[in-house]
Amino acid sequence: MRIDKNIPMPSRNKSKWELLSTMDIGDSFEVESKRIATAARVYCQRVYKIKLVQRVMSKDPFKIRMWRI
Repeated sequence: MRIDKNIPMPSRNKSKWELLSTMDIGDSFEVESKRIATAARVYCQRVYKIKLVQRVMSKDPFKIRMWRI
């Protein structure tokens, strides 16, 4: 085994939800499933203190739109 010194540690990977922290009130996005919508809503509430609401769109019941409130 060899010990290396002065090797910088890489930065943490960014969360896939980090982009949501830049949303303004009234902005929205669309997701493919209720499971993804729930994960986004819970993560944003806990990490960024952002509240999201979700609605199933009547045109396409397989799409869920989420808004920042």
